[in-house]
Amino acid sequence: LKDDGGEVEIGRVIKMSKSKKNVVDPDTIIATYGADAVRWFMLSDSPPERDLEWTDSGAAGAWRFTQRLWRLFEGALENLPDGDDIPSDLGAVGLALRGETHRMLTGITDDIEKLPSSRIKLPIGARFNYFINEFLAIRTYYRYYYDDWGIISNTFEIELPIKITDHFTLYPSFRNYNQSESKYFAPYNSHLSTENFYTSDYDLSEFSSNQISFGASYTDIFTKFKILNFGLKSLNLNYSNYNRNINFESNIITFGIKFVMN
Repeated sequence: LKDDGGEVEIGRVIKMSKSKKNVVDPDTIIATYGADAVRWFMLSDSPPERDLEWTDSGAAGAWRFTQRLWRLFEGALENLPDGDDIPSDLGAVGLALRGETHRMLTGITDDIEKLPSSRIKLPIGARFNYFINEFLAIRTYYRYYYDDWGIISNTFEIELPIKITDHFTLYPSFRNYNQSESKYFAPYNSHLSTENFYTSDYDLSEFSSNQISFGASYTDIFTKFKILNFGLKSLNLNYSNYNRNINFESNIITFGIKFVMN
């Protein structure tokens, strides 16, 4: 209804214009149907050089088509054989077909992600270490990072080596990292066909992370323990809990051993 309570009259089809207040917000449409469905509807309903009459039913139909296409490919993947080896009896025609398939896959890959071939990076770091006494020290590290893809990041790390004996040392540490979003990043199904570069890799999104670690090491510079002609110089065991604020968490255990050949 109008502000005065009267019914809205359906007028003729006209071009979108801010002055006429008939603009369709693309973000709302993409959030509802996805960018692929919107692109398909716009290209299939009318040639690019002609005007397009927007209808919600048309967009919904394009969305259903993309879903059917997705289910078709998903079902076909289950029937594909495992392995990457080229059959010995492929023949000249088969090899030519395989080459065309690879070229097509390269094109599809570019449709999913396309980034510039060069990247200018500027990292600046600094370390500050302070020895409190012969058993305890503080090690700190800070790094500022900038690149021409639009990412700015800050890294801060602190480690507290605690010397238990001449051979054993404990290494508790904490690391914080945060970065801004790349100018080429957008969630999957959100990019527009007019963009030259695009990616949905969340390593290029805006996020922050924390890592808490605890390590222990054994060191023997005299390599008293030997296996055949190899002397044990050091053992290292480390556990880390990594947490990223975009629903990603991991637990990491690393083990290192170093021998010296006598």
